[in-house]
Amino acid sequence: MTQSTEKRLLASGCLAAFGLALTVLFAGAGEAKAADLAPVPEVQIVPAAPDWTGFYVGGHMGLADAFTHYDYSTLFSGALNNHTRIGRINGAAPGGYAGFNYQFGAIVLGVEGDATFTNGAFRLNGASIDFLQTSNLISTVSGRAGLVVTPDTMVYGRVGYSRIQLAGVQGFGGPGSNFHHTVPGTQTGLGIEHLITNNFALRIEGTYTKSDSDLVLNQGFDHYRPSFFQVTVGLAFKLDPLPHSTALPVISWANPFISPDPRWTSIYGGGLLGIGAGQVSRYDKIFGLMGPYSDLRFAKGFLAGGDIQLLHYFVVGAAVDTIWTNSTFDDDVGAGLNPVVHRFAHIDRVSAVTGRLGFLVSPTILLYGKVGPAEIRFVPEQAYFAAINPSVKTSGHDFSAIQGGLGMETLIADHVALRIEGLYTRANHSVVIDGLQPAQTTLQPSTMTGALGLVVKY
Repeated sequence: MTQSTEKRLLASGCLAAFGLALTVLFAGAGEAKAADLAPVPEVQIVPAAPDWTGFYVGGHMGLADAFTHYDYSTLFSGALNNHTRIGRINGAAPGGYAGFNYQFGAIVLGVEGDATFTNGAFRLNGASIDFLQTSNLISTVSGRAGLVVTPDTMVYGRVGYSRIQLAGVQGFGGPGSNFHHTVPGTQTGLGIEHLITNNFALRIEGTYTKSDSDLVLNQGFDHYRPSFFQVTVGLAFKLDPLPHSTALPVISWANPFISPDPRWTSIYGGGLLGIGAGQVSRYDKIFGLMGPYSDLRFAKGFLAGGDIQLLHYFVVGAAVDTIWTNSTFDDDVGAGLNPVVHRFAHIDRVSAVTGRLGFLVSPTILLYGKVGPAEIRFVPEQAYFAAINPSVKTSGHDFSAIQGGLGMETLIADHVALRIEGLYTRANHSVVIDGLQPAQTTLQPSTMTGALGLVVKY
């Protein structure tokens, strides 16, 4: 083979290799271009499950009933009754709270501290005569345990130790008669809490705080044992304390009994259990303003109604309900000495027809208000007023009244809901009763109720 022939063969081999390289290159580019034009699979991002673990701080506002047992010294037990109950339903209960939760599946355990300004009043015959006058503050440290009924909604109970600050005058208001005392107490509560977002929680709860010891004034002559019943609405900001991936793992729980998009349009019926606070404002022509007298009792009742869901986020409806309270009211001195009759009135029940308007803060949680006409079954005691004036005849009155309330309702299944609500009912007029003078006594009742309700929807 000549040298020229070898050169031609070498050049042909190089051209062949170069052509093969170009073919591979263009083929790869074509495949890449085709891959660019192919549809890209969608990646679905699943939102993180709501998590209750974390620190939180918040504030609340609500309605409160301040109530105290009042006992005279037993020195006068032969002539005077040693016992009565006085207090006032108060229109405001502002305060704040902070705590920590830890979630274990469907269980949430935690600890919480809170303080509430009560502004309660305790008077029999006015500031110039009475000794104990006001309650100022309730502070509590409590443990709480909750059940997660949906991933973002919890029903909880709590119990804890309280300190109750009381103020007033001793003696007859002379120099140095003002006092401030703190007595220990025990608080129990029940509530519904909902995570609006993973960092904001809305709640409605009812609490009952009872003093564990008496406030003793005037060298043991006067004994007071106060109690407080409150229904409050709270909003808290929650902080995650540590990264979940390293310290506090997310342990979520889903309710299998609720569909993804439940409907609130329904008719329903159910029962109520709770606490009823009754109050009677009393004016006497001879003795002036007396009380208010008050009482706290276990309450039970039923309700029935219907709802329509509108524009996805709103629920409107109407309901009828009746709550039995059996609140009783006693005069500390009584009417007459032989025999001494102390009970001057009682409240049997409260019935109402109310409309309600609610907003769905989530598909399973309804925050609502309600208002409507009501009746208070109020009975002045014949034996008491006849002891003052035998010619007086009394009977029970169905007082026309107005009722308003606020509540939170959560679905625990597609056709079963749990609610907590606070109600205030005030009579529209008073009853006037003759005594030693014509129209001597004027009485006007009102009630406050905090209730837990269970309803079945159809």
